[in-house]
Amino acid sequence: MTRDRSSPSPEQVLLGSRPCPCGHPRHVLLHPTPDDARVLDLPADQPLHVDRSRRPSTGDLVWVEIVRRGSTQRLVRRYALDAGLVTLSAPGALAIMRRPTELLVLGVVDEARRCSSFLA
Repeated sequence: MTRDRSSPSPEQVLLGSRPCPCGHPRHVLLHPTPDDARVLDLPADQPLHVDRSRRPSTGDLVWVEIVRRGSTQRLVRRYALDAGLVTLSAPGALAIMRRPTELLVLGVVDEARRCSSFLA
């Protein structure tokens, strides 16, 4: 049985995401972990607006799920697709390279919306 990925799962809600106050069912607010905020040079106290319906393009900031060091991790990283490999990067962090089938893009961060207007 396939899980419906059109709405946040209970695990995603526990990991710091919640429905966006704008009311769009495919958008969520993501509260990055302090480590992700630090690595991405983002304010730790501001949520990110994530569009779960968008497909990523090179240069997008994405929320992804990968298996890393034997466990599933969710990260926010810069996305690049080249020669059949996805590179997930952030300033000051080692780049992660995976085949597109080895990661799950949970959503694309809408960088134009810093979500200060969405705090409720």
